[in-house]
Amino acid sequence: MKMIMTLRKFKSSIYPIISILLFFCTLQINAQTSQELDSLIVVAVKEIQIEKKIPDAIKQLENIQEIAFQKNYSKQYILATNNLGMAYYLLLDYGNSIKYYLDAYNKILKDGDPTNEMMVLNNIAIVYASDENLNKAEAYFKKAYDIAINQQSKVRTNMYASNLAKLNFEMGAIDKAKEYVDITLKTYDAQECELSSKLNALITQNQILLLEKKYNEVIENSLQILKQAEKHHLSEPSVETEIILSKAYLKINNWEKASLFISKGIADAPNDAYKLDLYELKSQLALATNNIRQIYAVKNSMLQLTNSIHKSKNRELLETSKLQFELASSKHDLVLNKEKSAAQKNIYIILTISLVFILLVVSWAFRKKTQVDAQKIVLAESNLKISDLELEKEKQKTAILNQKFKEKELLNALEKEKLKEKENQLKQEIEKGNKKLSDKILFQSTRNELIEDIIQTISNLPDIKKNDELSNSINNLKSHLKEATKWDEFTSSFENVNTKFLNRLKQKHPNLNANDIRFLSFIYLNLSYKEIATLLNITPDSCRKRKERVSKKMGLDSGKSLFEYLSKI
Repeated sequence: MKMIMTLRKFKSSIYPIISILLFFCTLQINAQTSQELDSLIVVAVKEIQIEKKIPDAIKQLENIQEIAFQKNYSKQYILATNNLGMAYYLLLDYGNSIKYYLDAYNKILKDGDPTNEMMVLNNIAIVYASDENLNKAEAYFKKAYDIAINQQSKVRTNMYASNLAKLNFEMGAIDKAKEYVDITLKTYDAQECELSSKLNALITQNQILLLEKKYNEVIENSLQILKQAEKHHLSEPSVETEIILSKAYLKINNWEKASLFISKGIADAPNDAYKLDLYELKSQLALATNNIRQIYAVKNSMLQLTNSIHKSKNRELLETSKLQFELASSKHDLVLNKEKSAAQKNIYIILTISLVFILLVVSWAFRKKTQVDAQKIVLAESNLKISDLELEKEKQKTAILNQKFKEKELLNALEKEKLKEKENQLKQEIEKGNKKLSDKILFQSTRNELIEDIIQTISNLPDIKKNDELSNSINNLKSHLKEATKWDEFTSSFENVNTKFLNRLKQKHPNLNANDIRFLSFIYLNLSYKEIATLLNITPDSCRKRKERVSKKMGLDSGKSLFEYLSKI
């Protein structure tokens, strides 16, 4: 009986999702454009949902599906196929229903439409739940739930999580049910999500607490849920909560409260399935209070309800059989309508006899239909697995290509890193060479200064001034000192270390002469004006003027650092 309640609850809470795909269908199948097919689908949906002319709608949708297939109208083909699945579902023909839903699902996979994909997956899960195949139902609900998360659809995520919570509880997977309850409550948004999803999750949470014997907590939570459900006129959440309250009060031996909510639940129950559960609780209450007379009365009521449910199911099967017969004979009726009116009476007699014969064998055919349905489901699932394998193969190819691309990027990065290391090593070698060259020049400059100071001191001695021969020798020594700087050696060493720098400098400024390049080489070595002046035997002031002249010759701004400019060449 719990199963009946669960399936009935799933149908009521998930049907709105089915409706979302049923949009868009002239009364004659001579449409050629996609817009005309949309109008035809709208008409067929109306026949299914409102007028209950399911055989007519199926015939209409099959014609639409054929035209959409021939003209390659993808959206219209998916809509027609999905609605055929719903029509057969309403006929309790789960085999054909699954077949059409999986056909629509395969087409959606090829088109890559995640919104329609999760909706059709949800429809497939409904059929499996109605057929009491809860493991399959969970698998397809989970697929729809994963897509909703990937699409960041808060409404769908909340709804599917609520469905998975209830389904896992019925399957006995309590830990998973708790996880989905938490997800539903965390993702719920009062402005976007349906209240029924939140209430379903809270009801499932209370059922778990009831199993854990936390009766006071169950009662407190359930009273709040009942208040919200009654405020928004949600009958099924109200009755389910009243059943939970009845069980909790029975557990704590509060017979008065238990009796109150059992009676209230029976009065509010929207169908016999709920009433049967409530009468079972009423029987437990009578047994607990030793009310023997009431036990017999309740058992009698339960027997009547059970018979009523079976009669209702038999009526549903009979109506389904009649509808299927009408569907099978509808194509034949089109042929009969074209024949002469004189022969209509005989045809009607034949049809009547055929109808009587078909009704006699319906019960036998219905048993065989279950086997055929199972085969259709297996075939449809096999096709779906093949599609999934093809998709997985494509994903693997993409992963291999991505891996090769990453490896190529890694090799390029390693090459760049090696090139960078070589450049850094070369730069260090240049800097090291320049440092040696700079130290050598500074040493020579310091030595020359020292010798000049000594010569100057000797020149100023009175005895030396009086001796013309010594004075001439000292002056001769001074002139040799000025020529002592080995410019050729310096130029050769500098060019060996800084070949690229000199080439770029000459290329950018071809108007520079050898003296200019020598002066700029000292600047590039970051020597001070005083050091350069000593090397060139000029004053520091002359050195500054030469820098201004060379900068102007190179077309540089007066305020720009010459050393920084040379460092970046």
